[in-house]
Amino acid sequence: MNRWLVKKWFQIAETLIVGAMLWACSDDKGVAGGTTEDAGIIAELNVAGVAQKGPFVKGSVVSVQGINCRTFELTGEFYETTVKSNGGDYEIDNINLSSVCAVFEVSGYYLSELTGTESSEKLTLRAVTNLKNRDRVNINVLTHLEYERVKYLVIVNKMSLADAKKQAEKEIFAVFNIKGDFAEPEDLNIFEAGDGNAALLAISVMMQAEFEDTTLEEHFERFNEFFAKNGVWYDSYAKLEIAKWAQKAAADGKLDSIRKNIESWGFASEIPSFETYVKNFGETALVKYPSVNYSGFYIDWSIPKEAYLNPEIKYDSIVDSRDGQVYKTVTIGSQVWMAQNLNYADSVKTPSLLKRSWCFAYKSENCDVAGRLYTWAAIIDSVKLATDSEKPQKCGFGESCVFTEKMRGICPEGWHLPDTTEWKTLISFAGGDDIAGERLESHIGMYEDSGTDDFGFSAFPAGEKYRDQSFFEDSRDVHFWTASEESKDDRTSCSADFFYASVWFSCGFKDNGHSVRCVRDEPAAVSLSSSSNNAVLSSSSSDEAYVSPRDINWSIPKEDHLNPNIKYDSIVDKRDGQVYKTVKIGTQVWMAQNLNYADSVNTPSLLKRNWCYGDKSENCEFGGRLYTWAAAVDSIKLANDAENPQFCGYLTNCSFPAKYQGICPEGWHLPDTTEWRTLIFQVSNDASVAGYKLASRVGWFEEANGTDDYGFSAYPVGDKYRDYDFSEFAPDNRTAFFWSITENTRDKQLGYSFRIFYGGTGYTGDFKDSGFSIRCIKN
Repeated sequence: MNRWLVKKWFQIAETLIVGAMLWACSDDKGVAGGTTEDAGIIAELNVAGVAQKGPFVKGSVVSVQGINCRTFELTGEFYETTVKSNGGDYEIDNINLSSVCAVFEVSGYYLSELTGTESSEKLTLRAVTNLKNRDRVNINVLTHLEYERVKYLVIVNKMSLADAKKQAEKEIFAVFNIKGDFAEPEDLNIFEAGDGNAALLAISVMMQAEFEDTTLEEHFERFNEFFAKNGVWYDSYAKLEIAKWAQKAAADGKLDSIRKNIESWGFASEIPSFETYVKNFGETALVKYPSVNYSGFYIDWSIPKEAYLNPEIKYDSIVDSRDGQVYKTVTIGSQVWMAQNLNYADSVKTPSLLKRSWCFAYKSENCDVAGRLYTWAAIIDSVKLATDSEKPQKCGFGESCVFTEKMRGICPEGWHLPDTTEWKTLISFAGGDDIAGERLESHIGMYEDSGTDDFGFSAFPAGEKYRDQSFFEDSRDVHFWTASEESKDDRTSCSADFFYASVWFSCGFKDNGHSVRCVRDEPAAVSLSSSSNNAVLSSSSSDEAYVSPRDINWSIPKEDHLNPNIKYDSIVDKRDGQVYKTVKIGTQVWMAQNLNYADSVNTPSLLKRNWCYGDKSENCEFGGRLYTWAAAVDSIKLANDAENPQFCGYLTNCSFPAKYQGICPEGWHLPDTTEWRTLIFQVSNDASVAGYKLASRVGWFEEANGTDDYGFSAYPVGDKYRDYDFSEFAPDNRTAFFWSITENTRDKQLGYSFRIFYGGTGYTGDFKDSGFSIRCIKN
């Protein structure tokens, strides 16, 4: 979203809030509030409840924060307590809020229904509620799953909190094929009888399924990624895996074991009949989400094609005069691309298509979603080429031919098939081979890590057909034909292949079936001052004339990145005498500058595992050092621990104590993803704008400069991708990267980094031998 619009939106919201407060104060009846949800106040309210996944254990932290009911903006009022026993019970007394709406949050370890024991990793759950007539709030999986959806419905769709909650709750139950009229989620309890409580326990169990405790929070985040904007869980792979687990659990006695685990804790008066809902989902979901092959990475064909587009991008469109189909288009740099896959199928007018194009799995509805799959002979319109009266050419499988100009092939009039050079232009514009995939892929539909779709290209998995054999689906990758042939083999041609964050070219048999994106014949005429959705990365009308404005300005002194309106504290690192500014944000105290510790004699883990960007020492003075994940956690110290030696780093996982120091100064520690998430939540309820409030006011690309409201003063300092030279990856002043201590337990090569990118924030799994910045947090 345009940053000016974001700021304007909050200015309007702020005006409305002031108006509402004045109106409430002048209420003739003398009653605080009136008819709107956020017009009331809460005075000296005592609230109790239970915090459950399974129950959160004694000492888990529970907090309450006031919010504006219409904007979800924090009011600044904050209350905190801890869970009293391993049954998850808590109480918070004397709550005073200027609004009746509040967000409750619990963070800590919990008892797992699947294992019966305490979880190995902490979990954070939230609940949003109206406290006007309520003194009990239970925090659980349902309150957490509805949270992001409710926020979206209130802020974007302008629904009341009550209506938004009703809709979100109905949609969640629909995801799990549960029917019924239940109490509000904050009234449900897995330790009590009743259909609603049984539904809560069933969903709580199924969301964990066979996923390890350490990935449960990631699993919740993935659900919200799909669910928040649409109210539908577009992730058939996850649903299918849960359904398989549910059927197996019903058959092998796992559900009985779960019941016994809950009974053994001694907190339940009666355990609800959750088994019915689990069994039902296992039976119905396996019918609804069958696989075409056995890859295990299934495509969700229920996602409508419009859902793959980026709602923040302003698309144009074209009408294919041959069949009347409409395609969204988007300008990216100097090129104009179709943002949807070609679906032209007329084999009478275009005989080249006869028996050379298909809907995936021969289902016409799949063409409506993802376009058609074509052989290479089909896309170049080989019959037309062969019957050209002036220059006939035999092109296709076993034949090579020469295209001297833009090859239209089966593209609409005025458009043509991109060759590898044009694909490379797009990939380079999007940041290069290793990150372009993430930035060109749709925000939904990809296995695990969907893209950011920064430019609206909206690539998504559409399957492929291998020669005259079977269809193959894999939601990790996307394949598009190019107009370029393989020079060494006339049976093969090249495709642009997206796989996770990367894009590369491969050459396969011409009689394979792949998707097609066309590019417009006429180049875009976009200037750097353009107000279009791509102005932040716009280009002149020729690729040769384009000069990237994304280089980091290394001449800005580090002090100039700080907010002069913020009162900072400071610490001295006793190890080397360096001084760092620090700032308190909510309940946390953060370093406001990047770590620059480099003593590899006293800390051998740093040897050859940290750098100044470009190997220039002055860049460390500017923005601190770049560290591998093994360096950040001080892996050698861990390996030499006399009591609990652990080998941590690339290709290994290990377990860290709470608030682990790593290479941070004494009294400080490396943040985990939960602490990064807490930071986001303390500055904004909207992660898509939180980055602006955390980013420095200078040093970012054009409109990406932040407001730095809290003095965190993040700014881009580049990164180092694995063992590649810095020169291979240009510094990028649109993104700041920071390590967390959290690992990806399913892929031991990866640790999680926190990123600020164009005002947004997020987490990605990155190779542990890459180099990122470090911000430490006070113990």
